[in-house]
This record gives sequence, C-alpha cells and structure tokens, in this order.
Amino acid sequence: MRLKAMLVDDEHLILENLRYAIGWEALGIDIVGVATNGVKALEAAEQLRPDLVLSDIRMPLMDGIVMLQQMRERSHDCEVIMLTGYTEFEYARSVLRSGARDYVLKPINYEELERVVADSARDIRKRKQQQRANMASQGSAIELAYEKMLINALLDSSLVSANKLLHGDNTDRSSLSYLFLLIDLDAYVQDCQIWNEKERALWNFAVRNVLEDTAKQMGFRYVIVQLREGEWCLLLEWSAEDGRLDKGRATYYAARLQESVKLFTSKTISLSCKPKLLVLQELADGYRSLQLALQLTPERSSALIVASDSTRSSNELDVILWQDMEQVIDGLKKLNRVQVEHAWTKLTERLRAEAIHSHTLVDRFLHYLNLHLMRELRDMRLLSEQQQKELWGKLERKGTTKSMLGDVKSIIDCCMQAASSRRTNEVLMGQAKDYISRHIAKDLSIDELADFLDISGSYFSMLFKQYFKETFVEYVTKQRIELAQSFLILSNYAIGEIGKLVGFAERRYFTRVFHKYVGVTPSEYRDLKKDKE
Repeated sequence: MRLKAMLVDDEHLILENLRYAIGWEALGIDIVGVATNGVKALEAAEQLRPDLVLSDIRMPLMDGIVMLQQMRERSHDCEVIMLTGYTEFEYARSVLRSGARDYVLKPINYEELERVVADSARDIRKRKQQQRANMASQGSAIELAYEKMLINALLDSSLVSANKLLHGDNTDRSSLSYLFLLIDLDAYVQDCQIWNEKERALWNFAVRNVLEDTAKQMGFRYVIVQLREGEWCLLLEWSAEDGRLDKGRATYYAARLQESVKLFTSKTISLSCKPKLLVLQELADGYRSLQLALQLTPERSSALIVASDSTRSSNELDVILWQDMEQVIDGLKKLNRVQVEHAWTKLTERLRAEAIHSHTLVDRFLHYLNLHLMRELRDMRLLSEQQQKELWGKLERKGTTKSMLGDVKSIIDCCMQAASSRRTNEVLMGQAKDYISRHIAKDLSIDELADFLDISGSYFSMLFKQYFKETFVEYVTKQRIELAQSFLILSNYAIGEIGKLVGFAERRYFTRVFHKYVGVTPSEYRDLKKDKE
C-alpha cells in the first residue's frame, strides 16, 4: 500500500533536502506536493489528501500550528510531523497537544527523521488496513442480514422483518421486487447414490458459481439462496429501469441459465419461474408453488416451466398430496411428532383411496414423495448413507403401494428418533459446516459464522474446535484445498481461476498454501492425476 506525503517549509533548501535525503521510495511513499506556507499547504491538502505531512512551524502567512489546527477542523486525518528550531519543552509539547504525531528539532538529523517517518508510515498502513477491514465487515454484515431476511421470507412470510434493510446506495431492500427463478439439478438424488460427500459439495458449488456468473452477466443485482442441496432460489432484483416483466423475458433469462450450466458443468438443470414480480411477503408462497410445479413435472430433464399465478392449473389431488407431504417434513424439522403422525395419516388415507381408481397416479406421486423426502432428510442430516441406499433400492424395485408407504414410514420414524436425540451443539455445527460449504469462495470469518448462528465468537471457536478437532482457519483452509483438488481433476479451469473459486484471491498465495497441504503445486498435482488416467 503506497502512501502520499506533502512537504511544507518556507526554506527551499530544506524542502530539497527533505525530498532527497529520505528514502521515500523504499518506504513506499510518494511526494505528491510541496508548499512554502500554511495557507498554500491547506489548499493543497484539500486536493491531494496526503497521508503524511512534514511541516516547519515558523512560516509566513500561517504557521505550522495554526495550519495543523485548521487541518483537524476540516477533518484531515493525516499524520503530521513538525520540524522546529525551538527547544523549549512547553512549546514542543504544545505541538503534540495540537494533534501532531511527533516533532524533530532543527538542525535536522535526517536518520532520526527517517525513523520517525518509517514509524508513522507503518502506523498509517495499519490504520488503513483496519478501516478497510471494518468497511468490509460492515458490508459483509449487511449482506449476511439480507440473506437471512430472504431465507426467512422464503420459509415463512410471517418471519419477514418490518425493519428496513438498505443497500449501500440507500435502496430500501425490504420494498424490492424480484423475478424468482427456482433451479433444480436434474437427477440429483440418483447421482447422489454414486457421489461421495466431496463430489456432492463440488457439484453444488460449481453450479452455484455458474449461476452467479450468469446473473452478473445479465446485469442484475441478485441473491442466490440455497435451502437444500441441488436446488437454488435465484432472486433477481427488479427496478423500474428494468422495464416490464413478461413471459418472454422470464423464459429468456431462464434459458440463459440452463445454457450456461450445461456449457460449463455438462450438467442439466430444470427451472420454474413466474412471469410476474414478487415482493418480499410473497416469496414463501412463490417458493412453494414453483417447487410444486417443478417437482411434479413428469420425466423431467432440462424442463423450463413458467408457472401460473396459482397452483389451480396443477392436478388438484397433486396439490393436496404435496401439502400433506410438506406438513410431514415441516413436522420433522420442528420435532413435532403429533404433526408428523397427523399429516402422514391424512397422506396415506388419500393415497390408498386413490389407489382404488388409479395406481399410476399413486405410483407417480410415491416416486416424487421418495425423491423429495430423501433430499430434505439429507439436508437435515437425518438420513444415513446406508438408509439412502436402502430407500433408493426399494424405490427402484417399486413394490406395492402398501409396502412402499411402509418403507417411507419406517424411514420417517428413524429420522424422528434421531432428530429428537440430537444435541443442539451438533445442529449448530451442522449449520456451520453447511454455511462454510456454500460460502467457501468468500473471505469467511469467525464473527460472520457466529453472527449467522446467533452465538458469541468465543463460544463458536471453542465449540468448533471441540466438534471438528481443528481450528476454524485450519478447517476452512483444508476444505478449500480439497475442493481445489477436485476442480483440478474434474475441470479445465486455469490455476488462478480455481484459486479464486475456492477463496484465494492471489494465485501465488494459493500455490504456496496448496503446496504446504498437498506437497506439490496445483500444476504438478493436475499433471500427476492426468498421468494416472
């Protein structure tokens, strides 16, 4: 970080000595201006905004002390070093009381002055870095609060806060309108039967990254919220300047997202969206109707569904059954056994009654029920890998309606028991792990995670170390390196781009950390893996 300095003295010889007797270049400081009195120095400071000022005290028109006082009145926060021929202690002390950092007596000892300048430069840089960190932290806190507000809005409109949340440009985010696109990775549940946890994290991360890049290219402010694996809620902020939203524009944006994901990941996605804008209080109902439209589409692959304003156009029985199933899952999340049993009874009664008339509809819905339930329970960390395989095997064999319902009910009972006995700390750390995986490219901090979980930073650090057997920094770094290894094997991204994708802004630093953990550079690692193929 280079700094700017200004020299002020009415003696030209001293100005020249100050310019050339101190190693400004080595100190990373540029001389941006000189002045011969306090009046000119104030005028120059308004324009140049120096970080450091070296000034004589005795000068015509305005002396150095008055100049310094007026600088402080005008909120110039530069460091000022005074040069004075006065040796009286009281006078020198008045310089410090006026806000000078230090003073150096004339005749000037330039070695001493260079030391004072170097100390000042170090402290200025430290202060600037802290200011930048504070600004970044404030911005991160606003974005985190905004994301939490949208998550609440998607889950339950009654959770939407009435408080205003502002952009940096003072836009009231709570009054924004959104184009809501729901994105689902095709065949996700099936793929998860062969993917391990790292591969699942990689594909979720890769698709999200493409969605973000495409949203940026389309020129929108946006937020991507992932409420469960393999599914993303993309909310494009819509203003009056964006013009009218209609079915054609909604379809165009959805198609661009599909094309980008297929191009960069070779995976296909299906989307559902509404050809109308939604406000914050409408997002929860919008999410449910878009999810219903998407999940109940037969033989879905690269589907693009522009949903109607209501779910009435869908099969009425599908809607009722889906609502019963949502009540089962909601009860599991709330650990409400009464709600689970009541909703399950209603669901099974309706399915058995319908099976008398149409086995095809019941079989189709049970298929959706299993897929949806497996995804939800995996995200809740309530379904083991073995249980997933067993349930998937039974789903593929397609037994009788009674046997399939019995299989699902047994899984629900096991999950309810596991959820009831799970400790709160495990839930918190599961949420922390999920948050880290979804935001691995960001500059994550302990305070950010602690705020997200609504606990203190010190308690989070202690809990994290106990649960994961390593510090937060160690864990995040290891996750980034492991994700980078997957990218190096499975993608053709450049090394620097992979570094940025997993949270390393500079390629050199990424290479150094990667070598420390893996023993070879990223390029060498990629070459070694290719040689083994």
